[in-house]
Amino acid sequence: MFYRMFGRHRRTNADAQWPSGSELTGRPVGRVLLKMGKVTREQVIEALKHQRAHGGMLGEAFVRLGHVKPDEVAAALAAQRGNSI
Repeated sequence: MFYRMFGRHRRTNADAQWPSGSELTGRPVGRVLLKMGKVTREQVIEALKHQRAHGGMLGEAFVRLGHVKPDEVAAALAAQRGNSI
């Protein structure tokens, strides 16, 4: 409780608020998934390395690595385009 009151609390995915559409529109899919609380920064870096090594789309890399489900990538892509999730 003390740390939360004084800003020393580290945000977790459970604490994250759903970002507004304007925060997601036009952003890279890795950033969208991060803002949505679906992946960590480390998982984004891992997926980017996987994409560079194996090619393909970044969303596919997240799914292949087991970080997200295909429907979560679809929701992120919809949010990226400004569609409702």
